[in-house]
Amino acid sequence: MSPPKRPRRARRDFFGEGHFRAFLEACEALSKAWLRDFAEFGVLTGMRPGEIRQLRRNAVTLRAGIVHENAEYGLIQLAAGETKTGEARTVLLVPAAREILDRQPVSMRHPNLYFLGHHGRPITKGSLRHHFNEARKRAGLAVARPHMTRHTAASWMVQRGVPLPFIKEILGHRDIRTTEGYAHMLPQHLAPAMAALAQRAV
Repeated sequence: MSPPKRPRRARRDFFGEGHFRAFLEACEALSKAWLRDFAEFGVLTGMRPGEIRQLRRNAVTLRAGIVHENAEYGLIQLAAGETKTGEARTVLLVPAAREILDRQPVSMRHPNLYFLGHHGRPITKGSLRHHFNEARKRAGLAVARPHMTRHTAASWMVQRGVPLPFIKEILGHRDIRTTEGYAHMLPQHLAPAMAALAQRAV
């Protein structure tokens, strides 16, 4: 008999909108446009930092013929070996995320990588943590870690009423219980809707 699974902890390490703006401004002040783009892309896609670091140009279709509200979306096709779950995944690119990819220069030394870091080098896990910490200090934030961009994407979607099953698909979670770690955001978000139940007909 297998041991019972531990309950998922609520995800609390995400950026508030004001803190995220401060972080992006700190990246600009430190002349780290690549870090600003990396962080913003993470929030716009919900992709894991490792997936973004290794994002290949030949995995991306910038214009996929998917149109919503007169804006065309793109697609990223992640192969099974490029995801944490080991399963292939498709990521929808909103126009703002497409624009970030559009402005990434093509490197002669690393032509198939979208995101390159300091001095045009491939971004390592350690260097990403280092530069995130520098921007955190400049922004005066208590915490700012690379994986927070993914948590931020999930938390903001929950706060804006996106159903958890949709978020599960967007983030590529294997188990809905992982996604439910963000459900602590729901009560506050739903308060205005629940207040309508208390209104009496005149």
